[in-house]
Amino acid sequence: MKTLEIGLHGFLGRPQDLQLIRPQLESWDYLRMTGLGPETSLQDWGLAFWNQKTVAAVKEPIHLVGYSLGGRLALSAFQRSPERVKKLVLLAAQFYFPDDEKPARKVWDSQWAMRFRSEDWGKVVSAWNTLPIFDGSQAEPERRESDFDRQTLANILEKWSPALQLDYTRTLNQSSIPVLFVVGEQDRRYMKLKERLTGSHIQVAVVPKAGHRVWCDQPGVVRDLVGRFLESN
Repeated sequence: MKTLEIGLHGFLGRPQDLQLIRPQLESWDYLRMTGLGPETSLQDWGLAFWNQKTVAAVKEPIHLVGYSLGGRLALSAFQRSPERVKKLVLLAAQFYFPDDEKPARKVWDSQWAMRFRSEDWGKVVSAWNTLPIFDGSQAEPERRESDFDRQTLANILEKWSPALQLDYTRTLNQSSIPVLFVVGEQDRRYMKLKERLTGSHIQVAVVPKAGHRVWCDQPGVVRDLVGRFLESN
C-alpha cells in the first residue's frame, strides 16, 4: 500500500507551492480546514492534525513534509505521535528559537499582525517580501487577497509565533525515524540552525543558490532531494 504523503505550506503560502517539488503530495490548505487554524495552539495542533479524517483513517505511518511555518506545524504533529510518522521532511523550518529573542519577536509579530489586518494588501505583501529572511530568494508566486483571510493571517503571526513554540531540538536528534532538513545556502539564520542537528537519523541538505524559499529558488534540486529521501528504503 502506498504511503500517504501530506504537505504543509508556509505563511502566505498555498497548497500548490509544495506540489511544485512533490506533485504526489496531498498538500493541505490547512487554514480552510476545521480545527486547524490559529484558534488551535501550536502545542495542540498536532492532536488536531491526527484527528482529521484523512489521517485518522490511515493505519500505516505517513510521510510528512512542511515548509517554514508548515514545518513547525509538522513538528507539532510529529512530537504528538512520532510512531505515526514514517519519514519527516523539514524545508527551512525553525525548530528552535532563542529565549533571549522571544520578547522582541512577540512585539514584531504584533506589529506585523496589525499591518496584515489594516494595510493595503499589495503594500503589506510587498513589504513582507523585503524582509531580510528572504534575502537571496526569488519572489513567490503572486499572493491574491481573495485566497486569504486577513484576520487569520494576523492570528497566525500572534498565536503561532516561533516565540511561543516548543524547542524541538531534542525531539529531532532523538528521533528513531529518518528526518531530512533542507536549507538554502544563502538562508543565513537557518544555516546556523542546522548546526543543532546531530542525531543519527538526521540528514541535512544544503541547496546551492537558494535562500529561505528553497522550494521556490531551486525546485528541481529540492524535488530530487525529497524524492530520493521519501522513496528510499
